Amino acid sequence: MLTENKINEIKERTDIVEIISESVTLKKAGVNFKGLCPFHSEKTPSFTVSPAKQIFYCFGCGVGGDVFSFLEKYHGITFSQAAEELANRYGITISKKPLTKQQKIELTEQEKIFTINEKTSSLFCQNLLKNQEGQKALNYLIKRGITKETINVFKLGFALDSWDYTFKYLLKNSNDTNIILKAGLIKKSDKSNKLYDRFRNRIIFPIFDVKNKIIGFGGRVLDDSMPKYLNSPETPLYSKSHSLYGLNFAYQHIIKENKAYIVEGYFDQIALYQHNIKNVVATLGTALTSFHIRRLKVITKNIILVYDADNAGIEAAKRSVPIFIQENIEAKIVILPKGEDPDSYIFKLGEDNFRDFAKKQAINLFEFLVQHATDKYSLSINGKLAIIEELLPIIVSIKEEIKKSLYIKYLSEVLNIKESALREKIGKNSKTNKSVKQKKIISDWDKVEEKIVVMMLNFQEILDEIEKHDIVNMFEHPVLKDIAKKILENRGKDLIQKVDEEEKRGIINSFFLKDEKWNLLGAKKLLNQFILNFEKKRNLQLLKDIKEAQDSGDKKLLMELLAKQRDKHLNK
Repeated sequence: MLTENKINEIKERTDIVEIISESVTLKKAGVNFKGLCPFHSEKTPSFTVSPAKQIFYCFGCGVGGDVFSFLEKYHGITFSQAAEELANRYGITISKKPLTKQQKIELTEQEKIFTINEKTSSLFCQNLLKNQEGQKALNYLIKRGITKETINVFKLGFALDSWDYTFKYLLKNSNDTNIILKAGLIKKSDKSNKLYDRFRNRIIFPIFDVKNKIIGFGGRVLDDSMPKYLNSPETPLYSKSHSLYGLNFAYQHIIKENKAYIVEGYFDQIALYQHNIKNVVATLGTALTSFHIRRLKVITKNIILVYDADNAGIEAAKRSVPIFIQENIEAKIVILPKGEDPDSYIFKLGEDNFRDFAKKQAINLFEFLVQHATDKYSLSINGKLAIIEELLPIIVSIKEEIKKSLYIKYLSEVLNIKESALREKIGKNSKTNKSVKQKKIISDWDKVEEKIVVMMLNFQEILDEIEKHDIVNMFEHPVLKDIAKKILENRGKDLIQKVDEEEKRGIINSFFLKDEKWNLLGAKKLLNQFILNFEKKRNLQLLKDIKEAQDSGDKKLLMELLAKQRDKHLNK
């Protein structure tokens, strides 16, 4: 179990600079380290890491936290997974303590979904291989060249053409309806509230995690019905923006070959794998995301997209470019001959031809964009201007100056224009157009309140004095008041983990990094001045309320306010 003591031990043993340096290039800047933020595009480093305080914060987009927060956000994992990864890295044993009854209920939900997924997958396999109704699906797969061995490896199946066959099967096996819903295997009708199977009359592709556990399903129709493909919804186990189809099968092969192919569909991935191209994964009905690239780049930096030659494939490739730039990966792309996709191409020409074609035709993604833009606009004067406008945002977003310089040089040579003119245009664009809208931190608070919160974080000797005078309840700004209360409740200990809202965590981290020196005399002086100002504002408000009560003729309210004023004078 992850006890508070164990979390503290992990934090004490972990070097946040070492961990973040594996993903971000950091340079010493005084007592801290700085680098380009991995969570938004920027030219000037605003991402700061404090080794003394073991936190990070970006002054550009407001993201911040401790080492757990970084791993969670960067790799798209849970707090527990981040803690386990760090514990394993630093040789810290996380003891397995007996769980309480409530903990068992909470922690077994995912296991229940895993179990239901396994049962459902077995049913789908049985439908495909042993049910008469599944024969049409089996014939379809065989016609496409998929072998029985491949069907068994990928556990391909078939969902019968029935509204509730799967649901009834799972209920018969004493499964909880609520868990079946959470697994995404059934849906509720908006009109009648009736429950029915999500997957019907479809070939089924189980989706695995890297530990070979089934986290979801994909289904393809056998005819021209729409949608052609249907995936599980977001569940406690499955997220399409984080998952790659076939990664469990490809993982060791990617490491061995130090290369990963990315294709767009189930059949593309399966076809390549069947033909001994086993270092291949597929996206799951969504565009490539940062999380996809991060999952791959920990095992290889050599990533090759193999996309269809149609407009959809080209547009998908174009959308992926900013993601690769953001993740600092020099990806390549292979555009297959017109009318081909990876599935059809490898069945026609085989493994050797595919490998040879990919080796010869793979080009840098930026070169691909330039080629596509020149084909689209031509090299007329107006065409060149259109090409520059289309590619400018991509060049501006590149963080590394050497890489940016090489891209500018390449584009200037292709367009036959002066490199200096292109640089001037890019320079103006960088100043006037932000590639991302930076998140703004709330700033409409009283600066003295801000200063007190900064002091509370960095000079905890003053906390008793603040509690004694009830300073926090004098705050006007709700965000600062809430943060101040959290500081008093936790005395700053593991504060980041106790704050749920990301915006507030960012504010706390920015305050932590303010390099201000405090002593008890100066701190008390600030508090006394704040109390005096608070009293002045309260007195002015009271006088204003008395005047309004007089003007309105509200005698009862007037008497109450005058009594309040008299009590204040007596207390003095």
